[in-house]
Amino acid sequence: MAELKFSSEQMEQFIDLYRSFECLWNIKCTDYRDINKRNNAYESIADIMNISIENVKKKINNIRSTYLQEKKKVELSKSTGSGAEDIYIPSLFWFSSMDFLDDVTTSRKTVCTPTTKQYVSIKTTDSLNFQ
Repeated sequence: MAELKFSSEQMEQFIDLYRSFECLWNIKCTDYRDINKRNNAYESIADIMNISIENVKKKINNIRSTYLQEKKKVELSKSTGSGAEDIYIPSLFWFSSMDFLDDVTTSRKTVCTPTTKQYVSIKTTDSLNFQ
């Protein structure tokens, strides 16, 4: 399926609609776990934007992911000890429109899993210690 492209106006409208349905993004909202309300919200956005519910869900996932990636770049640029002029500034026109997510999203540290070489080394060391 082709990627859904929105004009600037459509993107702003989509984000405004998404923001208006708190049950879709605010985990503190009592309706967040109500599947019927969430499905109704997806359906409302789909009807207004004249797209499928599947595309609404994909678009939400895409803009959330992109927003969080851009936010992470900003945070990393601040933590490098660089001057104010070196702080990353997102070029997405809609970036600041998504700041309503800031209170409900946190970035998690990635978990480093052992590489195959590390795993083999661990297993070899363990097998040498049996009696």
